[in-house]
Amino acid sequence: MRTPTPRSEQGFTLLELMIVVTLIALMLMLAAPSITIWLQNLKVRNVGESIVSGLQLARMEAIRRNTRVTFSMVSSTDSSCTMSATSPSWVVSKGGVLPTSITNKCAGTMADAGGDIIQKNSASVALQGVTLTSNGGANCLTYDGLGQLPTQGSIACTTGITSIDITSPTADTTALRVTVSSGGQVRLCYPDTANQLPTNDPRKC
Repeated sequence: MRTPTPRSEQGFTLLELMIVVTLIALMLMLAAPSITIWLQNLKVRNVGESIVSGLQLARMEAIRRNTRVTFSMVSSTDSSCTMSATSPSWVVSKGGVLPTSITNKCAGTMADAGGDIIQKNSASVALQGVTLTSNGGANCLTYDGLGQLPTQGSIACTTGITSIDITSPTADTTALRVTVSSGGQVRLCYPDTANQLPTNDPRKC
């Protein structure tokens, strides 16, 4: 006579598998909005940190070289680049001139090889969908050899960058702002338009 297989040694029934799959699908559906918001917040922060890094690099290079250096927001980092106040791509170049006015534009010779381009950053496709809004459409900033913002002499833009708001069209994401002080210091902070942070919170703009 055949001995029945103990229940603990049997596999799952089709009904049990269907129940497990259904529960997993429900949990994923509930988690999907949170994951979307988290990904968009990550994009916003990555763009903000990239721009801060570019501005800080321009300032440090101006001090190190004891000459004027310009940070420019551009549509791309090749020979077809144009100035753009809404693009996360940027170029840092020597002098108080725009990269679009030098030979071969943003694809010009790098400074280490005797050219004008110090460094450039091409924003990946993954960062698209993030909205940048600068003060008055400003798209560049020139530092002098002291790391400050000159008001006379060779300056790339008549109106330099003082703030860039970085937002996402996805609801409930957190906006960030890059600010440049009158002395040239760069900061990434929260606009906090809903006043959710204390007035003295250092993260607040």
